[in-house]
Amino acid sequence: MSFWERHKHNIYKYGHIYATLYGLMVINYIPQRPTNTFTHRLAVIYGHALSVCLILVLPIYFARNISVLTEAGDQRGHLLLLVNFANTLLKYITVVVTYVANFAHYAAIRAVTRVRQQLEDDFNGSLRALPAYDERPRKQFEAMLLFKFGLINAMMAVQVANILYQHFNGAHPVRVHIAVYTFVLWNYTENMADYFYFINSSALKFYQQLNQQLHQVLRENKLLHYFRLRGQRRGTVPHLCGLLCDRLDTLAQRYRQINQLYQDSLTMHQFQILGLVFITLISNLTNSFILFNLFVKHSESGVSPAIVLNALHAIIFYVDTYIVALVSENINLELRNINQTLRQFSQLAVLDARLQQTVEGFALYVMNNRVEVPICGLFMLDRSLTFVTASTALSYFITLVQFDMNLT
Repeated sequence: MSFWERHKHNIYKYGHIYATLYGLMVINYIPQRPTNTFTHRLAVIYGHALSVCLILVLPIYFARNISVLTEAGDQRGHLLLLVNFANTLLKYITVVVTYVANFAHYAAIRAVTRVRQQLEDDFNGSLRALPAYDERPRKQFEAMLLFKFGLINAMMAVQVANILYQHFNGAHPVRVHIAVYTFVLWNYTENMADYFYFINSSALKFYQQLNQQLHQVLRENKLLHYFRLRGQRRGTVPHLCGLLCDRLDTLAQRYRQINQLYQDSLTMHQFQILGLVFITLISNLTNSFILFNLFVKHSESGVSPAIVLNALHAIIFYVDTYIVALVSENINLELRNINQTLRQFSQLAVLDARLQQTVEGFALYVMNNRVEVPICGLFMLDRSLTFVTASTALSYFITLVQFDMNLT
């Protein structure tokens, strides 16, 4: 057994506990916990209380100490504080949207979780029965989840190190508090982003496993053609074609379930994704501007820990957003691969009328039901989005540098 197979239940369990600590008990990777218990109701109350504290109580505290947060020695410092404030404000707005969306889509999120687990069990049972079981989709899924897990923990370590650096470097307590507050806001939204990534990665794995089963049916269809050409046991060909029809009907049903899973996931999380994209944009801008100030304006200080921490944070944050978009793009590629596999059925001679109708119905459904959900009607979540985000951040960074030079 792989590392993931041995420890996935512990990872899911601790992931659920960690999400609940941040008020996101709606995240349940394996739907085996009842929701009518006292513990769950207590967790819901705690989630509401924590969200109200993050959204209402703590902003009042920082508003009362706004003079400390905006105090800077020069205009350049004020500009840097403004960029940091924009970063925190976007995270705050994303938390508000996430809080509203979680409880508005509470039943839908749990339904998506149940569908994902059902598909997981169905594919595990059917694929193990195949004579040639290809484990690459499962291994890629496990590798990407472990990579994402390591990436998030690395980003958390960098942010905690940055907070400790500010604290031990003599920063004002209120500034340290808002750094902790920003860290908690990021964790709140990142938990939902990780859950969205988990659902979409599962959908990608299911599409790949479905295409694997379609290839198996295609091979058996070719064998039936060879079997008929040999002229042996002609009466068994319709029976075997009927079995292939039943398998294709089952795969078509699973394809619809995967489509619905992926579409529901995008629809429920599109506002959080929009916030994630803007946070990535502003974070790249913030970190780049901080590095610019540390390297150019304060070059006499040398390579300080702040430079290293901000550089690491900028790189890890961008990679995190990139792989989320990469999964969505790979899903679209896999959908085209499924369509191409179904086209290979039409290149074979007609064996049975029912089999031909089943293949044509499946192919028409795949062609006419492409899963493309624009994020808030603005853009598609694909790999090109990360390049646009990076180029936009660079353009705004150049504008900031020019504006900063005019301040000197």
